[in-house]
Amino acid sequence: MASRRFTNGDWMSQGICKFIPEIEQISEMPHGVVPALELTFLLGKFSYTTLADVRPNYPFSKILGPDGKQSFSRPSDPLADDLVVKLVGKAEDLEEWKSFDVGKELKSLRKQREYLTDYGITGYFSKSVDVLTKLQA
Repeated sequence: MASRRFTNGDWMSQGICKFIPEIEQISEMPHGVVPALELTFLLGKFSYTTLADVRPNYPFSKILGPDGKQSFSRPSDPLADDLVVKLVGKAEDLEEWKSFDVGKELKSLRKQREYLTDYGITGYFSKSVDVLTKLQA
């Protein structure tokens, strides 16, 4: 039987939280905003599992969503989402922003959100998708 430590989705999400202040520090370095943004998205991808035997919503705090369906609160989602919005605001006027592939990241985020929504996780980078969608328009 797998160790609870490695199947606990809350543990994975909480593990991401400790990196948010460090990513903010990276964003303050010269040419650090885009790498900080990319690192935030990468860590987001590692905040949940895709293993067949372990749901990504195990054992998150259950809350009732606005649509009346059960949803799950993950500690890293609002922190990472707010950080992305902040970083995109800083990056738009920078030269290195031109090399950032908004469309590719947006496609990836939408795919991840679709996967997680099937498990009741609805807060994953929701503001970030909105901000990136506006930029792409």
